[in-house]
Amino acid sequence: VLSAAPRPPSLDWLRTLDTVATRGLDTLEDAWLLARRVSADYVNPIDCLSAWEDKSDTRPRLLIIGSGWGAHALVKIVDADLYRLLVVSPRPYFIFTPMLAASSVGTVEYRSITEPMRAANPR
Repeated sequence: VLSAAPRPPSLDWLRTLDTVATRGLDTLEDAWLLARRVSADYVNPIDCLSAWEDKSDTRPRLLIIGSGWGAHALVKIVDADLYRLLVVSPRPYFIFTPMLAASSVGTVEYRSITEPMRAANPR
């Protein structure tokens, strides 16, 4: 059986350093984004509709229909400072459906599997 030549130790060290640095920067970016969102003021839904129609705001509009997996993931990553968001859904929360059966038998509380859409991106 032929085996590959061992890599020089310097390449393994550089690859490890690159992985640690990349993941560390991703974690810092996520923490910064979360900290900015926590400090956001609550906005009344009626004010959201009037802000959506405001012609003086030059940011592009992003209309999201529904509050399912895709909508929730999109709302979490979109920078509300760059886009005007409007989520239209029959319910104002996201349900983590894989845990829905567990909540029906009492293993998990229902409030543990729901997240308000506004909490995903309060700006």
